[in-house]
Amino acid sequence: MQKKKKRWGDRKEAARVRQLDDFTQIVPYLMKKRNGACIYFKETVDAANIIKFIEENNKKYSYFGVFLAALTRTIAERPHLNRFVQGYRHYQRKKIVLSFVAKKAFTEEAVETNVKLTFDRYAALDEVSEKLAGNVAVAKDMSHDDTTDILKWFTRFPRFMLRIMIRFIDWLDFHGWYPKTLYDFDPCMCSAFVTNLGSIGLESVPYHHLYDRGTCSIFIAIGKIHKGIINIEGEGPVEKDVMEFAVTLDERISNGFYFIKAIDLFKYYLMNPEKLKLKPEEVPDDL
Repeated sequence: MQKKKKRWGDRKEAARVRQLDDFTQIVPYLMKKRNGACIYFKETVDAANIIKFIEENNKKYSYFGVFLAALTRTIAERPHLNRFVQGYRHYQRKKIVLSFVAKKAFTEEAVETNVKLTFDRYAALDEVSEKLAGNVAVAKDMSHDDTTDILKWFTRFPRFMLRIMIRFIDWLDFHGWYPKTLYDFDPCMCSAFVTNLGSIGLESVPYHHLYDRGTCSIFIAIGKIHKGIINIEGEGPVEKDVMEFAVTLDERISNGFYFIKAIDLFKYYLMNPEKLKLKPEEVPDDL
């Protein structure tokens, strides 16, 4: 894949999208905040093939790993999902960046730490799973994490100084000058933020808001695999192993029809996880 030359107006992590219709260009001026431009999807999918796939592979893969691999593949094949709006402009990320929170232990008192994973658009399941397992293990073993250290440093300042500093950082982000040292640790600078509520036993999941700061255009909550009723084409309502996920999207990055097709593709990969073992032969180049 040929590397694109950086142009005036591009950011470190993304290229400016220049070929947009007039309505799409004006929308960020009408809906200025990401959280005010949200749309919501909730789906329940058949999880039988995920269970079967993990068992046939001797539990080499995890439920969450398959989910992240399906999300990575969907973003790669539906590249508008990897866009964001900042400074009233649309940008296309160069890589797929996923953030989530990992607990150091499954207790109420356990400290949470942020994990941020970066993939190229040709990542397959093995790469996603290996990177996930390695980073989660490191995060749980660390006595502290860099994000927490940075936050502690900021909160030592008086309120008026902290407000000035945050405004200055947001101003830098608005103009595409966000410091790389902060970008590398900031979980809100990502393609999608994922919360695995199934890990704490939730079957039905809530919608999560988007963050107005940062560049995250997608938030996904996933639930625990459980027995539920699902409509199967040609069979009607059937009790099966199912999983629920809820998606919050910034509608400014694309259109409703594109999002619906993307959700359908995501469901396809969740129900056919074996497809994720191979790298895609080709993905759309939307840079």
